[in-house]
Amino acid sequence: MITNFRFDEDLFHRGKGTINASGALNTLNGTSFNDTEILLREAIQNSFDAREVQLVLNAETQKKEKKYKILDFKIRAFHFTNKNLLFIRNAFGNANNKYFYNNIAPFLSEKNINIELSDLNTTGLIGIPGLTDQKIHQNFANFVYYTGDSKEEGSVSGGSYGFGKAAYYLYSNVRTIIVYSRIKNNTEYQSRLISISMDERIENGRCWWGIKKKSNNGGEIFAAPVLSPEADDIAKEIGFVPFKNEESGTRILILNAKPRGIVTYENGNPKSIDDIVKYDIPAYLVHWYWNKIIAKKIIFSVEYDGRPIEIDNPLEVYPYDQFFKAYKRLQSIKRGETKSDSKRGIIIYFEKPKVSLGIACIEKAIPKKPKYANLIKTLDTNQPLVVFMRGIGNIVYYNNYSLGSENIGKTCYGVFACDTKSHTETEQPGEIDRYFRGIENQTHTKWEHNNKYHWNYLKRVETAVETLVRNNCIIEDTDDPAANISIMIQRTLGKKLLPYHHAIGGAKKELQNNSVGVIRANNKKSSIEKTGKVLINIDEKTGLKIISIQCKINVQKNKKIVIKSIIPIIITPDGSFRDEEKSYVSIVGSIVVYKDGQYSLPFFPLEHSFPNVWFINLECKKNCIFDLKFDFEEQDV
Repeated sequence: MITNFRFDEDLFHRGKGTINASGALNTLNGTSFNDTEILLREAIQNSFDAREVQLVLNAETQKKEKKYKILDFKIRAFHFTNKNLLFIRNAFGNANNKYFYNNIAPFLSEKNINIELSDLNTTGLIGIPGLTDQKIHQNFANFVYYTGDSKEEGSVSGGSYGFGKAAYYLYSNVRTIIVYSRIKNNTEYQSRLISISMDERIENGRCWWGIKKKSNNGGEIFAAPVLSPEADDIAKEIGFVPFKNEESGTRILILNAKPRGIVTYENGNPKSIDDIVKYDIPAYLVHWYWNKIIAKKIIFSVEYDGRPIEIDNPLEVYPYDQFFKAYKRLQSIKRGETKSDSKRGIIIYFEKPKVSLGIACIEKAIPKKPKYANLIKTLDTNQPLVVFMRGIGNIVYYNNYSLGSENIGKTCYGVFACDTKSHTETEQPGEIDRYFRGIENQTHTKWEHNNKYHWNYLKRVETAVETLVRNNCIIEDTDDPAANISIMIQRTLGKKLLPYHHAIGGAKKELQNNSVGVIRANNKKSSIEKTGKVLINIDEKTGLKIISIQCKINVQKNKKIVIKSIIPIIITPDGSFRDEEKSYVSIVGSIVVYKDGQYSLPFFPLEHSFPNVWFINLECKKNCIFDLKFDFEEQDV
């Protein structure tokens, strides 16, 4: 147990770091990802890049080869105990530590959740434990002191110690983290601990807590980290899980963890940080790292106050099982075990200059609701979805492809990975991989070609992938298009899933009492028949869904059909009910088509005196599966 330790507080001043807090934090604004996704992607990527290399004996060649260790990444959410808080207040409560006293101490309590992001089987934050002018292999200085500097030139990593690390501070309600890292230096291990704040709400912007020292580059005063064994003792008192024996890695503690703004469920109720840890984070881990989980390149664990939180097996979660099938095909083509073709897997080339850009593969699927659709909006669609990833398997983003409502009965999931080795004649190996790394935006969430590069390789990839998607997913016309109506409406509207053969908005199976399938008057002469054509329009901004169901009106000579009402019947797994309150579906109008044009009809009663094509327009207010009941009769003219 350590007592009477006091951190020195060191406020930011010109010359420390490269940009102020506001500039760093603002780089993460405007992305389509939420704070939780950004944090996980940045933290895990940095850990993945820092994996240790070990020598492994190759059974065939009997030679030792370099191989990365499996990344062990843990997310631990916990509450400070009274003992933890007492130590923190004493250790940081130096009389000169006004920043901590005014801006952090009041917001630390036993009620707050703190999140520890931890990795093992990594090098830890290597390098000199302090300010340095050196650039190469100075991960500690780059992470702790500098902001805005990218990782080393030529690095194959997908993250950075620059702007992206602002994600750690944004996730803290007090914009403060404590960094606890352990490295192996030759045959000895060294622990390092320091606390940092990056806060745009404070004039000076940044602050460190450590031990004040003079730097070797000009004698500048800075806060150096506490070193082992004292660092391990302090870490334990704060609430960290201390490193053991020959472990190396990094643990970053986010104080008073909370994403910015108010996070809500679909129904508008606020979502607590507790629920984000228990439910959202495990889903995001699967969404962004399904390939590395399956390949056992990363082992994830999530813990809440000492209790493990289950993480799904991606092979048992739709659509990641489909993505993996496409990814397996891609890997097989890459190894030369499977030939590429124009149907399911292609090698994408740029013609002039001739160079391989990467491989894209597609897996066809019958759409169904993804498990995480309510959380991850990218999945809340039945349209095709393709993952774009770097050649080393880092997922950059998912891209949707809109094929129109007529193709909702079929979809596909695909993967594109860039070529890590290819290059043009005048460049060095790895040119294409360097290109795709170079066009990642600052938050590593999108590829965006820029004029720095002469050739637009990205545009060629996007065109080829979209062509592959369309070749696999567009539905050909059939003799009975009505057979697809139930699937189409269910895919667009249905979240209360039923088997597809049920009667849904005009499918073959009829409801009793004049289903829309085939409706006839008692004399069986005049009739209303479905044609099988359904038009679905969805306003992307408002989410308003208008369904137009086409019927054919057959009216006998000297007769007319009088329709008194149309009642929506909502079909549920446990039965069906009349939507008389129009809370799910309501009629918003209808149009008849004659030879001389189209005419809107008034509301009920509706009269049809001549044969025509009739479109019934409905507004879908809630996701549902429905059919229509007609109340009509045939009359003499």
